[in-house]
Amino acid sequence: MNQPPSAIRIGRFNSFSNAPNFPSASTATSPKKVQLPMEPSTQVFNYIAEKDESSEPHHKNTLRLFIKGFGKSGTILTRCTASSIFITKKWTKSYWLHVYPATIKIFDSKEKMEEWKKMYDPENPNSTNNSAKKLFIKSINFDTQGKLQRKIARHQEKAKGVKTTQDPNAFNEYQYGGPLCYAMEDVQSKFYRTQKNEVLHTCKLSYCSNTGRTIAIAFGSANSDELKNIRSIMRYCIRLVRKASKKRPAVSSSKSTSSPRITDDASVMSGMTHGAMSVVSATEYGQDTMKERDLKIMKRRDAKMVYAS
Repeated sequence: MNQPPSAIRIGRFNSFSNAPNFPSASTATSPKKVQLPMEPSTQVFNYIAEKDESSEPHHKNTLRLFIKGFGKSGTILTRCTASSIFITKKWTKSYWLHVYPATIKIFDSKEKMEEWKKMYDPENPNSTNNSAKKLFIKSINFDTQGKLQRKIARHQEKAKGVKTTQDPNAFNEYQYGGPLCYAMEDVQSKFYRTQKNEVLHTCKLSYCSNTGRTIAIAFGSANSDELKNIRSIMRYCIRLVRKASKKRPAVSSSKSTSSPRITDDASVMSGMTHGAMSVVSATEYGQDTMKERDLKIMKRRDAKMVYAS
């Protein structure tokens, strides 16, 4: 399979490009260096970022970064507002879209999503006009501290021969009131009488800030595959930002004999280093994640159905 012209892999950090004199996909490079295309393509990719369909063997933690364009999309039930999360608890059918590199947009209709895609300018994504902003109901940018974008810009300037003194990891959390990181919580299956007596698989996305933890949005679906699809994209974005947020480790002459940390493959929080990680998200679905109250309600429903038949 031919690689897209501006696909960047993070992990082994090989870059793919159609331009001449670029390292090939099989060329091993330093794992401490991100290689970016000299002249990023303006092409908009509609490419699945989670799957690697090439025949060459890859490291299990290999990530590929796409600078611009659109990725996967799908349908999901959401609770986007504080009132729907804590008071009414009403689920709304929504459409989500992965915008490269690490943003997820939520729309209330597929027509608005397609209209927004036509108005989106990949060359200047921050210049979206007000009419386009009214089309989506929620925008989740996992690169909360801008480290991923700064690192991309820094390497592009370096490739052009422009010297910069900006530190890509520079960030003052005491002068910042927004989300410091996003956390993808575990899946929990619940029984909802209002949803045609269905068992919904739910997941919350919360963010941490200077004021504490806040639930940003809740996702749910009776079809576990729909929830798995959006969770895979959220995990991809989180791991991507965590890669960009890692500081370069100090060089040591002796190999560490300590046991591997559980956070080495954690993928539930973005924008944080290893010291802030504590858990790995579970991906269980079904009755094992249900509360005792929901199990009793479901058993009573099944008993009524058997009696009626």
